[in-house]
Amino acid sequence: MFSQKYAVLVILMATIVTLPVFIYAVDQADKDAILEELSGFIDRKPEILRNVIFSMADEYTRDNKIDEAIALYEKARGVLPESEDILNRLGGLYNQKADYEKAAGIYIKMIDLKPDNIWYYNMLAEANRNAGHEDSARAVWEELTTGSSNPEAFMQAANYYSGQDNMEKAIESVEKAVGLAPDNVGYLQNLESFYMRAERF
Repeated sequence: MFSQKYAVLVILMATIVTLPVFIYAVDQADKDAILEELSGFIDRKPEILRNVIFSMADEYTRDNKIDEAIALYEKARGVLPESEDILNRLGGLYNQKADYEKAAGIYIKMIDLKPDNIWYYNMLAEANRNAGHEDSARAVWEELTTGSSNPEAFMQAANYYSGQDNMEKAIESVEKAVGLAPDNVGYLQNLESFYMRAERF
C-alpha cells in the first residue's frame, strides 16, 4: 500500500511538471493502482485523472498496443462515466480496431449525454454502416429528423443520403433544412449542388 501511495504522489507531481516522462517510466503493475488511487481526486481535481489516463493511453497507442489502450479507457469509464473526452477517444480506438459494434455503443452513450450534438449521430450512423448495418445507419437519421426543427440535423442527414447515392432523399432533407433556415447560404449552395447532381436543372 505504501508503494502505491508513493507512486500516486510521484504521478501527481509529474502532472504539474513533466507528466508524460513520469508516466512512461511507471511499471504496468503500478498503473492500475495509480488509476484506482487517483479516483479519490475526482471531485476536487478531475482533470488530474484525465491527464494521467490520456498520457498512459497515448503511450500504449504509440506502441501500437490498442487493446491495452482500450482496456485503460474502459476502466476510466467506471471512474468518469460521463467524460466526453474519454468516450470520444474510446470510440476512436474501437473504430481503429474495426470493432464497429462497440464503437456504435460508445456513440449511443455520447448521444444520451449530449442529444443536441449532431456530430455524435453522424458517428453512430457511420459506425453502423461500417458494421454492415445499413438499416440501422439509415434509422439514425430517420429517427433524428422525424419532427425535428433543427436544420443541421436535416443537412447531415442529406450528406448521409448523398453518400448512399439516394439523391431523392438527400434533396428532400436539404429542402427541409433550407425551409428551416432560409438565410443560410451554405444550405442553399448544397441544395444547388444536389439539384445539379440529380440533373434537376
